[in-house]
Amino acid sequence: MGSGNININYRELDNHHEEIILRSSTVKVPVFIKSLFNQVFVLLEKLEKLKRPNSFRLYSDNLENKVLDMLIRVSTIFLATLLPDLFNIALGKTAGFAASTSF
Repeated sequence: MGSGNININYRELDNHHEEIILRSSTVKVPVFIKSLFNQVFVLLEKLEKLKRPNSFRLYSDNLENKVLDMLIRVSTIFLATLLPDLFNIALGKTAGFAASTSF
């Protein structure tokens, strides 16, 4: 009985089998993008809804700014690398969030 490892010699694959392998390895990318953006928007909503005492206001603003700056940088790079159909999924999620939020 083997350990379940499969070795594939990609040089010997024909185009049809290579396409099947590629499609199966990327089939969940749209689901991942939706989940990622949902989590980012949950984080943004929680940052906005946090009520802090005035004594912590300066620190919290600094923390919020750092988180928002990081999210902008990461999401810009991420969005720039997406294929058009995946970008449209992310754009739809962003538009839905913007329309439903009162920042």
